[in-house]
Amino acid sequence: MFSLPKSHPKASAKSLHLSDINGQNMIVMPNLGFWRDIIDTEMPDSRFLEQTDRTSFEELIQASVLPYFITNLSIDDYMLPKDRVVIPIVDDKVNVTFYLVAKEETHRKYFKL
Repeated sequence: MFSLPKSHPKASAKSLHLSDINGQNMIVMPNLGFWRDIIDTEMPDSRFLEQTDRTSFEELIQASVLPYFITNLSIDDYMLPKDRVVIPIVDDKVNVTFYLVAKEETHRKYFKL
């Protein structure tokens, strides 16, 4: 998902493609795995400003108007700035399903995932 300032031209969209935000600078965390390959390919005109420190990243997203990516899991872990909206990304290649195998006695620990 994209987190965009409410004043962003695309902030009223119900959903977006990566190409809709291509060309804009974004704040990202490093080590995105295969996600990085996808955004580099699908958003070649964007500049990704990597912030390696999680605390600094959170401070930046609170103070910045730059877009950033957020997941359905992390949205509950971090305080979303009040002046932002979250918009789903509908590109098939970014909407993946992960599977987890766990022992029955420990599966409750991971149940909400």
